[in-house]
Parts: sequence; C-alpha cells; structure tokens
Amino acid sequence: MRDREAAVREGRAMVRVRRVRTGELATAGVCPACWNTRERRHLLSAQLEKRGLVVAHAADRLDGAYRPQSAHAPGCPWRKI
Repeated sequence: MRDREAAVREGRAMVRVRRVRTGELATAGVCPACWNTRERRHLLSAQLEKRGLVVAHAADRLDGAYRPQSAHAPGCPWRKI
C-alpha cells in the first residue's frame, strides 16, 4: 500500500493493471494529464505492455473514459510542453 500512497502524494493517477504471465492484478502510477490524453495513453499503454502489464479496467483502456482537466504529475517529462 505504500507505493500507492506515495504515487498519490506525488500527484500520479493509479491505473489497475494485470500481469500478462500470471494474471495477477496490480496498480501502476501514471501522470493523470498524460493518461487522459489519447495519444499519450497509447504511448503509456505500450510502455506498460513492454513491462508485461496490460490495463485491466475497461474505463482505463484506450477507448475508455477521459478526464481532460487533469493536471500533470510533478515529475512528468511532458509537464513543461
């Protein structure tokens, strides 16, 4: 639970993911603003897949729900663009 609490303190969104090999559920921290931009969600999803993770919740998939008013996480590389 500490990882989740740290991610929330750092301003990251939590995305429910599933490990491809085992099917085990996990949580990944991502930048909320980037996750809520279709192009960046696509890039972030590809990065998760490279790590053996897939998005578990339908609303978090590429065609899922978007919240366009989200702010960037403090450590996000796209924050100043």
